[in-house]
Amino acid sequence: MTPALVLIVEDAPAVREMLTRSISRWGYRVVSAPTAESAVDMMSVEPAHVVLCDISLPGQDGLWLAERLHELWPHTAVVMATGDTDVHAVLQSRRVGAVDYVVKPFAQAVLRQAVDRAAGRANFRPSVVRRNDSK
Repeated sequence: MTPALVLIVEDAPAVREMLTRSISRWGYRVVSAPTAESAVDMMSVEPAHVVLCDISLPGQDGLWLAERLHELWPHTAVVMATGDTDVHAVLQSRRVGAVDYVVKPFAQAVLRQAVDRAAGRANFRPSVVRRNDSK
């Protein structure tokens, strides 16, 4: 069985590299992108199982990306990451389809739990249950 693919979307090269090393050690295939727009391009080539995305990105932000991913690749689990502990950002990320939210600096155990849950290795239960309101 091929390991799940995780796409890291992070504009800081040092953080992107640290995340790549950590998540690779946990048995995932990992690719990365510095912007939301480049992440969409990468997803068009090979959709990831999990996208770990910073909210604050140059150009389009992570919330924009999460919404696009939810529309175009509904089976991809999105985990949002940020240095802010803004409750509004957490709620907004869940509204656009993110399944989890982690705060920087990353606690390795918390990050791994979020990625494992999103990839289905743990008891994965999406934070948002979408209903079809049209009857």
